[in-house]
Amino acid sequence: MEYVGLFLGNLSNYKSFGHTKFIPRVEENVFEKLVRATEDEDVIRLWEETKGEIYSPSPLCLGFPDEGNTTGFYSSDMSKDDIRLLEAFCEDVKLDALNSRFFKGSGSDMELG
Repeated sequence: MEYVGLFLGNLSNYKSFGHTKFIPRVEENVFEKLVRATEDEDVIRLWEETKGEIYSPSPLCLGFPDEGNTTGFYSSDMSKDDIRLLEAFCEDVKLDALNSRFFKGSGSDMELG
């Protein structure tokens, strides 16, 4: 329950202040028993798809993907320079980047989601 509360309160498994990852304080098999007790196929499928990431301590911090960190705002193939270019663009057009997601396409194309 503590993990679920932290996850929902931070909208991810990273602390909203400090940007470090947290993992459940119970063994993976115990958490899995709770998930399977729901008998909900969608919940079990999501668990199967994400359990490795839930219990993996890496990446430990939020930050630039090309420095081995993770982010929910930019695709993992974006460099620091790409991100700074997008931030400057957003500032120029008065777009709040915090409510946006950016993805790098083929070549130098970038997509706002």
